[in-house]
Formats: sequence, structure tokens, C-alpha cells
Amino acid sequence: MGGGGFCGLFLGMYVPTGQKLAMKRPRPSAWISSEVATRRIVREAKTWSRFKHKNILLFCGLVEISHEIYLVSLWMEYGDLSAFLTKRLSFLDGDSSSQNNDPRKTVYMDFKELDTICGIASGLAYLHAQSVVHGDLKGLNVLLTQQLKPVICDFGMTKVKDLQNTTSLAMVGTGTLRWMSSEVMLGGPTTIESDIYSFGMAIVEILTGLSPLPSYPHQVPFTLAILRGERPLCEPSSRLGQDLTPLWDIASACWLSDPSERPTAGQVVDCMERNVPLISSASRSPNL
Repeated sequence: MGGGGFCGLFLGMYVPTGQKLAMKRPRPSAWISSEVATRRIVREAKTWSRFKHKNILLFCGLVEISHEIYLVSLWMEYGDLSAFLTKRLSFLDGDSSSQNNDPRKTVYMDFKELDTICGIASGLAYLHAQSVVHGDLKGLNVLLTQQLKPVICDFGMTKVKDLQNTTSLAMVGTGTLRWMSSEVMLGGPTTIESDIYSFGMAIVEILTGLSPLPSYPHQVPFTLAILRGERPLCEPSSRLGQDLTPLWDIASACWLSDPSERPTAGQVVDCMERNVPLISSASRSPNL
């Protein structure tokens, strides 16, 4: 069915119930042996299996088929958030005739930007409360349930602190460029703060249906633009006529150049649930 990075994704089924399953397996390459790929998938399973939260994709288990190991989770009919947003943007840009004939019209109209952003923030706050850094947060790594609830997935680049409070794996300079903070671009490790930056760029995806700074289609100009402080510009309203300025304000706080000034995921959830302005780390008294 597809996949990305080091893995392939397949559609499976649990025969007794007919439940569709997503099955991910390592994809060996010229520079990664099957043994290394298998170790990565097992490590991801150990990390992922710890998580139980409404906005984290449920881990169903590992299965071996014909000497191949697969990570198993529930199949999400609406797929990843990035692909959904692209299709929704095409729908919103279409004429009324094509919109009325689209079988997913109700789904696209029912999608709520605020609920999606708050759900992702809630899942991220859960991970961060356990000293877990996702390391590659973006629309492609968020799936949508049948109820359009966002669930974070793909824990192949996570950092987890073990019982001795030491990092299990140093993920330096990893992630996906357009969602990567400047400090990680420059070779720094992924952190809770860099996750927040990536979350801010995911908000841009949700509000525009596009990847961050699409005016820079090539990596080098894009990287230089980010390093000199350029960020996406606020678009005050969506095609649905909503005023999304408060959500842009949250995104802007998340991608501040100084990591210590970015808000926590918990702060984002709190301000969105209470419908109050975001007070980021930079705005708090140092005595608090």
C-alpha cells in the first residue's frame, strides 16, 4: 500500500472479525541490512507499545509472516493527515457541482481545524509527560480515525529516557526538513522543544493544506530561509470562512527561534480547551 522511509505499509485483516489492519515492515536497502532494519522495527515496537492515549495510534502487536516481521495497528480509512488535507484542499477549490458529487463532501465539511490541532497537541503532551520525544512530527505521521480524530503514529525516530534517566538513542539531526527546527538543522539533537517547533509547522499544514513555505520547493533555499528567520505568513481565514488568527498565533509561538521560549504542548491544550490566549514560556514570570 505504500510507506515511507525505511518501511513498507501493507493492508491486512484479522480474519475472525474482518477488522482491517495496517502492517508495517522494515524495507532493507543497499545501505541498511535486513538485520539492522529488523532491530529498528523491534525497537519501535518496544517504544510504541508503552503508549495508551486517545490521540496516539493503538499498537496491536508484532507478527512474523514468512520470516518477515510486521508492526500491526488498526487501519485508518482516511489515511494520513497530509494526504487528507491535500484532497480536502482540492475539494474546497472545486466548483459547486464537483463538490456536490464528491462522496466525501460530508467528511471534508465536518473536518475541524481547531479540534485536530488540539488533539495532536494532547497526544504530544502525553508523550512529553513521559519524557518521550517523537522526533518526526508532521502531517504524514498523524492519521485520522473514522470520527476524524487525529492519532499520532510512526515512532521510529523517538527518543525515550530509560529508568536510569539516560537517553536510549541519540537522534541528532533527524526528522523531515520542512518540519525541522533550525537547531536540529544545524546538527543539534531532537528535543521536546524541537517537537513543538514541528507541531507549529503541522499547524501550518492544517490551516493551509500545504507544506510549510511552499514558495521554496528546493531544500537548500528552504533551509537558508528558515535559518535566517523566515516563517510562514499568517492567512487570517480559511475557505470555510473561519477566523483562524488565534491558531496562527499558536503556530507562531511554537516556531520561535529560541527553543526555551516555545510553549509546551500542555499549555497549547489548556489555552485551546479554555479558549484563552496562549501564554508561552517566554511570557511567564521566571519565578513561576
